[in-house]
Amino acid sequence: MARGKLTDAHKESMQGARVKSAADKKAALSVIETNSQFTNPKLWSKVDPETATAVAKAIEKAGSAAKRVRIKALEDELAALTG
Repeated sequence: MARGKLTDAHKESMQGARVKSAADKKAALSVIETNSQFTNPKLWSKVDPETATAVAKAIEKAGSAAKRVRIKALEDELAALTG
């Protein structure tokens, strides 16, 4: 199904959401990197199980994606060395 033409207001709203999302990600990453409690199991025992599961799934998914990128880079390097 084709999407209709976006209005300027909708485009502006989407851009604002992208900017907010980028700022939120930057802030979250800063907190995770500077607060050792994120690796403390006692912290996670106090988090709602659904939230903890969602975080664990997100980490697993990101790890899998990072592995695929690394594998591709190694395959490319191997191809260059053998080609």
